[in-house]
Amino acid sequence: MPCAVILTAISVEYEAVRTHLTNLVEVKHPQGTIYERGKFEAWEVGIAEIGAGNTGASFAAERAINFFHPDVILFVGVAGGIKDVQLGDVVAATKVYGYESGKVEVTFKPRPDVGLSTYDLTERARVEARKTDWLQRVEFTANPSPRVLVAPIAAGEKVIASTQSSIWQFLRDNYNDAVAVEMEGRGLLEAAHANRQVSALIIRGISDLIDGKSAADAAGSQEIAACHASAFAFEILAKLNPTPPKISIYQKFAFNVVTVNAWGTIIKSETKEAEYFTEQLSPGVTLEMVAIPGGTFTMGSPETEAGSSDRERPQHRVTIKPFFMGKYAVTQAQWKAVAALPQVKRELQPDPSYFKGADLPVEQISWYDAEEFCIRLSKATGQNYRLPSEAEWEYACRAGTSTPFHFGQTITPELANYNGNYTYGAGSKGKYRKQTNPVGSFKVANAFGLYDMHGNVWEWCADNRHDNYNGAPSDGSAWLGGINDVAVLRGGSWIYIPKFCRSASRLNYIRDIRNDVNGFRVVCAFGRT
Repeated sequence: MPCAVILTAISVEYEAVRTHLTNLVEVKHPQGTIYERGKFEAWEVGIAEIGAGNTGASFAAERAINFFHPDVILFVGVAGGIKDVQLGDVVAATKVYGYESGKVEVTFKPRPDVGLSTYDLTERARVEARKTDWLQRVEFTANPSPRVLVAPIAAGEKVIASTQSSIWQFLRDNYNDAVAVEMEGRGLLEAAHANRQVSALIIRGISDLIDGKSAADAAGSQEIAACHASAFAFEILAKLNPTPPKISIYQKFAFNVVTVNAWGTIIKSETKEAEYFTEQLSPGVTLEMVAIPGGTFTMGSPETEAGSSDRERPQHRVTIKPFFMGKYAVTQAQWKAVAALPQVKRELQPDPSYFKGADLPVEQISWYDAEEFCIRLSKATGQNYRLPSEAEWEYACRAGTSTPFHFGQTITPELANYNGNYTYGAGSKGKYRKQTNPVGSFKVANAFGLYDMHGNVWEWCADNRHDNYNGAPSDGSAWLGGINDVAVLRGGSWIYIPKFCRSASRLNYIRDIRNDVNGFRVVCAFGRT
């Protein structure tokens, strides 16, 4: 799902943006910033009210970019009109002049400080400005209808309320192509410039014409201007809709699925097929992504399930959209290939694992390391790779089953890598390997075609820690909020006893911890033809 961040300065701007979103949830940054995250058509959108000023806007934009990893960042709000605009008009800024920059001698000599909106969004703004489609997103349309200008604006640290002021005259003399003035756009574009993977645009509604600002504000001009600016912003998002490239040709692979009885004896074996695609990571190193069909399932475990806990309850129905998931946990060869790609947020060690082997799952990686892997892979391929949500992971693991394991009522060391000195239910003891296994080495998958979903390494998920499922999402999305610096892992590992390898089992770890039992697998969601 493509992601956008929209920042605002004051509450009237924030509320105007918020009305366009659904499924809003509060999200807290580890350093305390509180956002709301919602949905708009195909987009996931994070929003925040950050206060006035370019310095604060630069800081807030940088933090939001690092938190949400958006495709697009917008500043949406109100501005004072300098020329060629009327109340309620919208300005999409081609560039923002930082008018405070200069040298003070006998007179102030400006030194132009210019931030550019990104080309793709400026071009989209020009196209939509020629249309009136965006007005359908405005609840009450003024007469005459507001216009959209795609033009330069200016930004400083002062509220300008008179055309008799020296600042107003300074702007007219030195930045005479600027049609409006505001206080945050230059800061946001500075942060976007340092994060070239993000497209940025400033969108402002004209709430006053400098003179008579207080009277215009009292008459509700800010509410109208904010409404118009947000309507145009969401029209741009709707028309962008950057769905990742579709894959039209899939390969199929066959795999073996087994079912065991309560004692761990195989009572059924069948061959199934699934679709998948292959991502070339480096010469000789590929990533196989298996198609997971959408559906609805019961997440969590009943009280009667041995080894379960209240953390896995209440059971609840969750609907999952189709997606792709790695056939295996990410291997050390795959990790090394992606770690060689350009750094985005943090360094990645090319060979972090305790147990060495190209086909062994990578371990000794933190949640943040796994996130960086996904970001680098996404940038290199143009697809949206990420960690699975807990709901996606459990749905994919169960593959239509409701038993403790996708194999059935128990598990055996002949089918998965865990501490075989312990049993589950009436199952039998077996080999304890004391290390990770090469991925797929048991030659059995679940009904979706995924291998090693039980044991070998715990797998990081996107969700924050929650101690039960009260209030959990029902749409398969990652559950944020909760405890931000602690994430969830699924699946069990080579050293854990079998009850921790169940489909419903949940484990919490601090996100920055690294050890030899934690790995991950990736998911990718995009359209199918």
